[in-house]
Amino acid sequence: MRNIFLCLLLANLGFFAYHQSLAPAGAIPRVAPLQRPGVSSIELVHEVKHAGVRNRQLSQIVNNAVYEAPRIPAVVPLADAAVTDSAVAAAEPAWATTAEVQCAALGPLADLFAAQNFLEKLRALGLDVILQAIDESSGDSNFRVIIPPTKTLQDAFRKVRELKSSDIDAYVITQGEDALGISLGLFASLNAAQNAQGRFNADGYTTQLREITQLQRTFWVFAARAGEDLVVDPALWESILVDFPQIQQINRRCPENKPGVV
Repeated sequence: MRNIFLCLLLANLGFFAYHQSLAPAGAIPRVAPLQRPGVSSIELVHEVKHAGVRNRQLSQIVNNAVYEAPRIPAVVPLADAAVTDSAVAAAEPAWATTAEVQCAALGPLADLFAAQNFLEKLRALGLDVILQAIDESSGDSNFRVIIPPTKTLQDAFRKVRELKSSDIDAYVITQGEDALGISLGLFASLNAAQNAQGRFNADGYTTQLREITQLQRTFWVFAARAGEDLVVDPALWESILVDFPQIQQINRRCPENKPGVV
């Protein structure tokens, strides 16, 4: 038995030595690529910092959007020949009066990241500009059926659990004037919302309707300093239109004069 074991051991050693002899003599071990000390880390930190600054700027723009009512021209009866300039001014909404400061603006851009790229291009071309998000009414509305706000958050969630146990889809509203209220659905038409409200009322729930104006958000570029005009010379304008052919320059209400801007 010992002789058999020794024979097998010698055979294995010989097999191992044979395969080792077949390995190429010039085989080069795998080595990680060389890097200059510190170069990669410095570039990476710079990119991370730039991305962080950019993300903070984008977040600030999105969270500080300004609502602007759509411009509706004043309607003055043509038959009334005695209409004066003061009568026309009285017929216009307050925000449309000439007393309000107007600023040149470049836009519109519908996409936030395209708007940020546009802003950076203008700054690279030497313009001192800022980006402003503007929300305007699209002219359409949705309608929400709600249960009026409860006294506490616990009461609101208790009500939601009760509704879901009856197979009614609902969630707690956490922001706005209806905070702690219960949303029972959002409907594209008033008729659909009223039908749903009737069903909920028939089941014993006290509900209300809320009209929610649909907003259209666009992004505009203004001069960075209040009161300064945004001057774009013809050569610069041609350069802008190469990458952003949809851009126009029009006068809009200055950001500093918009309600809600600090």
